[in-house]
Amino acid sequence: MDAYATSNLGWQLRLLLQRLGEAWEFFWSRWQWQPADSPQWTLPEPLRQVLLGLILAGLGLWLAWMLYRMGANWWHQPGQWQRRRPTSVSTSQAASSPVRWQQAQHWAQQGDYRQACHILYLAALQYLHQQQHLPANPSYTDGDYLDQVSQLAQPRPYQLLIRTHERLEFGNHPAAADTYERCRRAFQEIMRP
Repeated sequence: MDAYATSNLGWQLRLLLQRLGEAWEFFWSRWQWQPADSPQWTLPEPLRQVLLGLILAGLGLWLAWMLYRMGANWWHQPGQWQRRRPTSVSTSQAASSPVRWQQAQHWAQQGDYRQACHILYLAALQYLHQQQHLPANPSYTDGDYLDQVSQLAQPRPYQLLIRTHERLEFGNHPAAADTYERCRRAFQEIMRP
């Protein structure tokens, strides 16, 4: 014969709510002060329960909103104090590919391989837009770009730059000289006719 359950989640929850209610009543009973000549009035029990429920629901919603905002900030900022870099390129505001190439080389010489790879990534996206393989869309994500470039005749160099960008920007992987070298070769392959 099976032993009966001595406890379950529902029972524990009801017990917790009962204890919270008792603590609430105890707390407020100590603070109730009424002069002897004042009229005795109280709220009906159902109304008190509704008010208590609304207050608790409001506190719960407020707490959920605060947790959501903290989580959203944490989730969308891979390096909390790292400056945000744009991930899409507007062709009207973008530097030309040779200028970006020089910028990437400059950052690589300075040892900032992450920034150098980021610039090559932006240059590749700019080239896609200029060649009209993709429309310039500031809301595109790296996943959207991967879907779009998979339809090109030579998707591999674009995929390498996009995936490297994902790892460096959102995965907090360190960028090394060999990472930059792979990005540089991929960009050269893109620029070859």
